[in-house]
Amino acid sequence: MKLSKLLKFVVGALGIVAFIMMFMDQLSIEIFGQKGTGKFDEILFGTESTEGAIIGFIGYLLLLVGGVLVLFTAVSKSRFSNFICIISGVAMLLGSIFVFSIKGTYLDANSMNAVKDYIKLTFAPILAGILGILGCVGAAGAAVLDIKSGK
Repeated sequence: MKLSKLLKFVVGALGIVAFIMMFMDQLSIEIFGQKGTGKFDEILFGTESTEGAIIGFIGYLLLLVGGVLVLFTAVSKSRFSNFICIISGVAMLLGSIFVFSIKGTYLDANSMNAVKDYIKLTFAPILAGILGILGCVGAAGAAVLDIKSGK
C-alpha cells in the first residue's frame, strides 16, 4: 500500500473520530466551588432559554465531510483526487477553527460575558480541533505525495 493511500485512511479516521467528539460535553464551568458541564445539544443547538453555538455544529460537520472526502479519494481512481484532498484539508482546518470558537460564540449569543473567565472548553472540542488540524496537514501531505509520485 502506498504511503499516500495509508495517510488518506488515517486522515479519514481522524475526521470521523473528531465528529464523534461532538456527542460529548462541550463546555465546563467552575464558579464559587461549583462545577458543571454543558451537554452537546444544549451548547450547540440551545434550549428554550438559551441560544446555541450552531457554528460549532457546522465545524463538526466540516470535520466529518473532510474526513469522508479524503476516504473517498483513497478508494477511488478519480483524476481530481489531489484537488479533493486539498479541499478536504481546508474544510478540516475551517472545521477546527469553528470548533475552537464554540465558547466565544455561545457566550456572545447568550450575553454571558460576565462569566467568561469561569467557562472553559472541555477535552472533547479541544481534541476534535487538534485532530482536525492534523487531518488538514495529513490531507495536504497525501496530495503532495501523490503529486510527487506522478499520480
